[in-house]
Amino acid sequence: MLIQPILDKAVIEGFDFSAARSKLPQKLTQARADGSSPKSLETLAKTQPLVIDDWLRNPVAESQTPDLLEILEERYGRASTILSAQIPMTDWSDRLGNPILSDAVMDGLIHNAYRLELEEESMRKRPSPLTHSGHKEIL
Repeated sequence: MLIQPILDKAVIEGFDFSAARSKLPQKLTQARADGSSPKSLETLAKTQPLVIDDWLRNPVAESQTPDLLEILEERYGRASTILSAQIPMTDWSDRLGNPILSDAVMDGLIHNAYRLELEEESMRKRPSPLTHSGHKEIL
């Protein structure tokens, strides 16, 4: 996970941050259902920095897009948001559920953003030095 060194550095630097996994949209839906949505949205809007790992690994439902937009609009220009994604940025709009709001979400993410795109093959695709039994092969 590429994001882990960034999180470690943030802790060393004294940041009080929240790391959200790819289940953030589902957690927002649950917060809306149990009535804690306003507090959850406010907390996520103020968290510095907000780190979202595996951004859009799962497509976002149309009903979840407004919450994401609200969080990002509140953060825009005031708080840092760090995303890690394996999904190409060109596919993000299609995975945001609501086609009208997805443009606003993308605008909020892309403008004033720093982008680091890795070009190497995934470490998961490289052969493991371990054998099928879980032990290193002895030659």
